[in-house]
Amino acid sequence: MEVKFTQECLVRLIYRETSATETLNLLSAMDENPKLLAAYERLMEAYLYLPKAQFSVSPSTKRKVMAYSEQGTLV
Repeated sequence: MEVKFTQECLVRLIYRETSATETLNLLSAMDENPKLLAAYERLMEAYLYLPKAQFSVSPSTKRKVMAYSEQGTLV
């Protein structure tokens, strides 16, 4: 049985959203299919150019979260 891998599968691999089995299958398929490997390399290159997400929480939000966590649990 031949499995077809899509660009979506490659993107999931890049973002580490694949299972261990799927990762091994994709890596094996890339060894056997130069077109799949080339597609992966193009996607990985594009991924490396994307800006990395940075989150900054406002001081008031931090205070609210800390105050909430100090309240304890409601039954």
